[in-house]
Amino acid sequence: MKMKVEIPDEAVGYIVRQDLSFMLASLRADLQRHKAGKWCAVFSANKREDAKQIKATITAFETVLRYYGE
Repeated sequence: MKMKVEIPDEAVGYIVRQDLSFMLASLRADLQRHKAGKWCAVFSANKREDAKQIKATITAFETVLRYYGE
């Protein structure tokens, strides 16, 4: 059985902002674990490259959230 559900644009925006905010908090926690020496690879098996990519992704998420008014 298939069902089509229409979601208002405002609700979609809210869902996306909430998900990005959750992922941003998770990436910040990952970065803190890196700094504490309790590292687990997120983007790369190379610790420095992984931290660099986490920082870049945090910056990107912050930019997107600023665009959407968070």
